[in-house]
Amino acid sequence: MRQRLHYTPNQITNNLHTTGSAWMTEDNVEYVGLFHTYTTGEVYTGQKWTVATSKRLIEYINPNINENIKVYKTLKTIQTKFTAPTPIVITLSAADIKAGYISRYFIKKYNELIITEIDIEQFNSLLAKKLDNNLYQPLQIKWIVSGTPEEVTSQNMQTLINSNLEMLGFIQHITNPMQYYSDSDYVVPKDINS
Repeated sequence: MRQRLHYTPNQITNNLHTTGSAWMTEDNVEYVGLFHTYTTGEVYTGQKWTVATSKRLIEYINPNINENIKVYKTLKTIQTKFTAPTPIVITLSAADIKAGYISRYFIKKYNELIITEIDIEQFNSLLAKKLDNNLYQPLQIKWIVSGTPEEVTSQNMQTLINSNLEMLGFIQHITNPMQYYSDSDYVVPKDINS
């Protein structure tokens, strides 16, 4: 039955015709002939609604395609020997700040614009083909974390520009050239407890 008991004339489109491959009955029989539609998305046989003869129609599905889908689903699933990458978040150490830079490692799927930051172990796994190197593009960068704000900004912006040439979309991934910046001039307060 229809979703509503009553429809206004502007909610119904009558006298439509299909020559096939558009609709089928709910028992999967392709429908050819007159039909009508409603603004609710319902489609029924006949040029207009008749309680005794109108049957609900659904979108036509080619039975040959269904057979192909059945065959596809019966195929054995291929197992991969590769591990999936795990994103990381960087934590700076005192040695990193003293050195003034860190090495950062990124991968990007060749078919997507998703860039993931990984650690050195995963980066080496990619080079050793434990991560799928046919799927991921690697990138290693030197990222400045200490110095004057002007120097850090300038050097990291240049790194971003150069890296974007190697890995498309990289400059949209990291938008802050001062990311992980740490002022190396720390003032140790006097011990007030002694």
